[in-house]
Amino acid sequence: MSDYVISPYHRECVVRFGTPYLSQYDASTIAVVFDLCKAYWYTQNGDNYTPLYGALATLEFDRSLCEFVFADCNGDVWYSTATGEFDRVERANSPDQSTDTERMPSTS
Repeated sequence: MSDYVISPYHRECVVRFGTPYLSQYDASTIAVVFDLCKAYWYTQNGDNYTPLYGALATLEFDRSLCEFVFADCNGDVWYSTATGEFDRVERANSPDQSTDTERMPSTS
């Protein structure tokens, strides 16, 4: 069994490389994947997500907004849809000390 979410030779790697998304590995394991070398793994127990492999970043599901919230150690907060697709990020280290928000362009 591999810790890789997708094979490095799979076509999907080219499309998603560098774009964060959530991937469900099995019934209780989920990963926040930025690229093949940067993924954060969690086990799900009810509504709680426990980090694996020493991860310090947090993952939770906000039921009121119906989205996943991933908080990185540097203070950036990444939001994903309930289906695991990246929606937006609020950057902690914006040069003007305010929150910078980026969104993925709509595909529809």
